[in-house]
Amino acid sequence: MSPTYDFAGQVALVTGAAMGMGLATARALAQSGASVVLADIDGALAAGEAKRIVAEGGRAIGVACDVAVNQRGVWACMKHELRVMRSQGSGAIVNCSSLGGLVGLPGCASYHGTKHAVLGMTKSAAVEYGG
Repeated sequence: MSPTYDFAGQVALVTGAAMGMGLATARALAQSGASVVLADIDGALAAGEAKRIVAEGGRAIGVACDVAVNQRGVWACMKHELRVMRSQGSGAIVNCSSLGGLVGLPGCASYHGTKHAVLGMTKSAAVEYGG
């Protein structure tokens, strides 16, 4: 079974959207009707991918955006996303972590610590700001 989603009339901001998982996410959102902002440190690549989405019938723009990754990047994005979501009274945030956010392995404390932080910040924000 393949679920379908309708994001018509919605705006999605995807960071790291010029390639890989971020681009796949941006494309899927656009195919589901969202207007998508592809944000990436490589603004030219993001703009090029946005043009491809538009050529395929979607709505998208690409912008240059430098987001420090892992804990700090997620915190910085949520800080601004939550401000907008509170003022408009709606919205959703999807943060990506990794298996490293669920386990601990020798020699990976710094990486796993940031991924645990992403999960903790996401859960805490959901409880604090969720309807």
